[in-house]
Amino acid sequence: MSACTGCTRRQFLVLSAGAVVGACSSGSGGGGTTLGVGNVKDIAVGQTLTASDSSCVLMRDSGGLYALSLTCTHAGCNLAGGVSAQQIQCSCHGSVFGPNGQVLQGPAQDPLPHYAVTVDSAGAITVDTSKTVAADQRTAV
Repeated sequence: MSACTGCTRRQFLVLSAGAVVGACSSGSGGGGTTLGVGNVKDIAVGQTLTASDSSCVLMRDSGGLYALSLTCTHAGCNLAGGVSAQQIQCSCHGSVFGPNGQVLQGPAQDPLPHYAVTVDSAGAITVDTSKTVAADQRTAV
């Protein structure tokens, strides 16, 4: 752990959470970072769709599709069991995130990362967990 020599507990936890995200997003198909997350016909405005490996959630609002990490930024817990269209709750330590990943209640202090989303001509949705994007970025459908 020489990369973290002298770091604070918080910095260590953030680095650890990043490692968890990387491990979860590698998938079982040979280390890829893209996930097929359904088809646009499967998700209406205001609905959510959790990736089969539970590493991210796809959401749709009036602006389009976006994907959020399901790894809590506080301690790296998986958030898949606490997803709704209104909020994402962490069962480990009680953090609550808004539908755009913003922190509504701590102990988490950092928002959930957003991932790049693409839609092909047949409507198939792909999330690239190796590419983070701005929280206001949407993929039009």
